[in-house]
Amino acid sequence: EVREATVEQIDRAFPWVVANIEARVLRPLAAELARVVAPGGRLILSGILETEHDDIVATYTALPRGLRHVETRRREDAVTPEASWVAILFAG
Repeated sequence: EVREATVEQIDRAFPWVVANIEARVLRPLAAELARVVAPGGRLILSGILETEHDDIVATYTALPRGLRHVETRRREDAVTPEASWVAILFAG
């Protein structure tokens, strides 16, 4: 099932949740995104700059929900490390 809605409108949890938006948007949505990840589910966050990686991981792993950082994938084609994009996988 694929749904398009704001995270606040979602009333159930899913085994996979994907959000490809900037870190400045992902930070305030952390608790709501974690809420819609089913127990044992996965959350993929992408659209994040390498320089924002540690902050995003810290934000999502510090939630009461207890998401666990599983893996980070980095694009290797960036001109500088600061311009490199990452995708982060969390487990619920």
